[in-house]
Amino acid sequence: MKKFIIKIIIFAICCFVMDRSFGIALDYLTKNAKSGQTQKNEEICNRTKADMLILGSSRAVHHYNPIILQDTLGLTCYNCGYDGCGSITAYGLLQILLERYTPKYIIYEVTPGFDYYHADKDNSKYLGALKMYYDHQGVDSLFYKVNLMEPYKMRSYMYRMNSKLIQMVSENLLVRNETQNGFFTKDNVMQHEPEQKTHTEEIHEYDSLKIECLNQIIKISSEKNIKLIFVVSPFYKKTTDDDYFYIKNIAKNNGVPFINHYTDKTFNCERNNFYDSSHMNRKGATEYSKLIAHELKELIQQTNKQESLSSNK
Repeated sequence: MKKFIIKIIIFAICCFVMDRSFGIALDYLTKNAKSGQTQKNEEICNRTKADMLILGSSRAVHHYNPIILQDTLGLTCYNCGYDGCGSITAYGLLQILLERYTPKYIIYEVTPGFDYYHADKDNSKYLGALKMYYDHQGVDSLFYKVNLMEPYKMRSYMYRMNSKLIQMVSENLLVRNETQNGFFTKDNVMQHEPEQKTHTEEIHEYDSLKIECLNQIIKISSEKNIKLIFVVSPFYKKTTDDDYFYIKNIAKNNGVPFINHYTDKTFNCERNNFYDSSHMNRKGATEYSKLIAHELKELIQQTNKQESLSSNK
């Protein structure tokens, strides 16, 4: 019995040492990545001090070229969009980022399924980008809200690196999926004509946590005097934006500007602007970024003028 207990203790010690070793490896791989999502996450959480941040899902990642926005607006800009994620991830990243500095503007690309509709059985997938930065203030409470067991799992560095080790190693050794200030694009052109579904009245269930995170982003922006702007980029052949009624009301009630190009025929009737029905390619993203940059410039100038007039009264 005594020998068995000793073996158990030795095994536990070995597991602890191995896990701490993973923690050291995690820290090194995160800080020294040459490209890809690992490098982008580190830039967002520990490096960038851009005046303007772009948040949202893959449609944010692929549709907003920060270089074009910078040239037009005269502001530094970084694209913090994250594939397959929305308000939960964005809120977590913003909490981490605000420990270091406060941006002047947040441009938020809204995607209903990621930002307020209940589209998933489990919201745990939205925590992937935050696992490496779990120790930052306020992030643990978000994990707890997603899943009561997550904070206990996060005590293990092996769990934090789960399924990401090969990706992180490759992004340290090779330059792959390189971004331009967080912007990643594709040159592909959609070769097929997607089936257009007949519009029907759908009843969507709303996700309370996603909505809570979205409201927190609005609240934090207001408290820290960050100018938040909601935007929606083109979607191929869409003719109605009914799914955006909810965010339109949220924007209106909170005084948040809302720029909507979801059904913009200038872009969404031309297949050469897209690599799939949801995402524009380099050509489409370049033209859209030029347009949105000028619209943002006008909006910012109008807002600054109104604030100036109010302060002089």
